[in-house]
Amino acid sequence: MNRIQNIIALLFFILIFYPAFLGHSQDSGTSLQFDKTTHDFGTIQEENGSVACTFKFVNNGTSDLTILEVLAECGCTTPDWIQGVIQPGEEGFIKTEYDPANRPGPFNKSLTVIYNNYKQEIDLYITGNVISRPRSIEEEYPIEMGGIRVKHSNINFRRITNEKPVKQTILVYNDMNKRASWDNDIKAPDNISVKFIPESIPAKSVGTIEITYDPRGIELLGYKGDKLVVWTNEWFDSKKIFRVIAFLEEYFPPLSAEELAKAPKLKIENPVHNFGKIVYGTSVLHDFVITNTGQENLNIRMARASCGCTTPELQKNNLMPGESTLIKVTLNTEGKEGNQKETILVFSNDPLNPTRKMTIKGHVESD
Repeated sequence: MNRIQNIIALLFFILIFYPAFLGHSQDSGTSLQFDKTTHDFGTIQEENGSVACTFKFVNNGTSDLTILEVLAECGCTTPDWIQGVIQPGEEGFIKTEYDPANRPGPFNKSLTVIYNNYKQEIDLYITGNVISRPRSIEEEYPIEMGGIRVKHSNINFRRITNEKPVKQTILVYNDMNKRASWDNDIKAPDNISVKFIPESIPAKSVGTIEITYDPRGIELLGYKGDKLVVWTNEWFDSKKIFRVIAFLEEYFPPLSAEELAKAPKLKIENPVHNFGKIVYGTSVLHDFVITNTGQENLNIRMARASCGCTTPELQKNNLMPGESTLIKVTLNTEGKEGNQKETILVFSNDPLNPTRKMTIKGHVESD
């Protein structure tokens, strides 16, 4: 019995520790020992500009090494590093500079140090919290609409379902030396309503516009853009135009695991197609294969292309389990040159993936 236990213990030791020994042997004798892997800048003031720090390291391996590359997580972080060969026992450094401009609040950014012939890497981190500098009214509300200013002229509801109305509030600054009163005359689609809070904004003060978007009853799924026009009591430039944007998806109530297992499932064979070289002014066609891999009937609501140059044609809307159909997609290259990439969205009653994407691309060349 003791012999069996010893064998089991030996096997356990090999399984646990052998990979570590193996990995060490593949290390090629290079090793970086940093004095720290995270630097906390603490609280910094945006108005004071960029801050910098240095990560020091030692090559405590047995072979020479070279820092090949330091990849920053974003453009706000600028890295620099020691060049050339670092011999065993020698020191090196990684420097980084963080620009807090227009980035108020906490931050946590990474730097990936790549060395040893691109075989090894290590991550370094910088953290901190940026206190925003005082901003002028022009900076805070950059878009001028007559006597009022706003942050954005696009009111983007992003992805919403057609289950129920949603609301969004935007800030409005009255830059005039008199009150700005809103007119009750509003031009917008029936599914968009507006409420002004307050209805009259004092001079040099902030008010809000509450926009309610009701997607119920809208048959068109996918991207939808509408114009919203409101008026103030100004003598000139009283008309204010906003763009209301939303991406509509069908609402599906929560389903049990058993219901999901039986639900229809839309599968696209090869959802990306590359036409390669296309002669300018010609139309090219590709057939995408759609299959219902679920256990209940699949209903394809619609297929929409990202531009008028692309036309999807659905051969069949209803698919029984296991059944397939085609979506014929035509790309018209009239007026297009160079690399082209268009998307086609397919909407169905697949509760897990009600919106699926197909992509066509190619390079349009003059004859």
